[in-house]
Amino acid sequence: MAVLNPQLREYADFKHKLWDHLFIISDFRLDCDSPFPMPERDLTHVRPERMPYPNKQIRLRHYGGIIQEMVKEATKVEDEPTRKTVTEQIANFMKMSYLTWNRDSVDDVVIREQLKEFSSGKLELSEEVKLTNRFIDLKEADKRGNRNKKKRNNGYGRGR
Repeated sequence: MAVLNPQLREYADFKHKLWDHLFIISDFRLDCDSPFPMPERDLTHVRPERMPYPNKQIRLRHYGGIIQEMVKEATKVEDEPTRKTVTEQIANFMKMSYLTWNRDSVDDVVIREQLKEFSSGKLELSEEVKLTNRFIDLKEADKRGNRNKKKRNNGYGRGR
């Protein structure tokens, strides 16, 4: 087992794990002298407790629940310059999320209105703020990257 899984040697107790696996594989019927005690059968088949599935109502799913939480926390900020900065960052994140799901361009007015709707009118983005367009189409970037690569000899044989 150690030969097939050499990465286990990085762990401090890898020999103990190997012996435990050997006992488990033999269905605890192996009778041999082991440097470690045989693990208990009940402890090897313990199932974890079931985790509850979150049932949040997300208004606009392409933004996800994180935007709702961010807006909720931003409405609590009382310092006006900080609130303005946080609002701009949230709006930029909203635009990026929107562009991830909708490959078409989105007008900043849509983001402003949806931010205002999310915050029940408590957060407003001024008209002068220009939202960044941080979405990168990975397929297009890969095409451009492959097209611009030149074959070069790196000194170790054939160039790539």
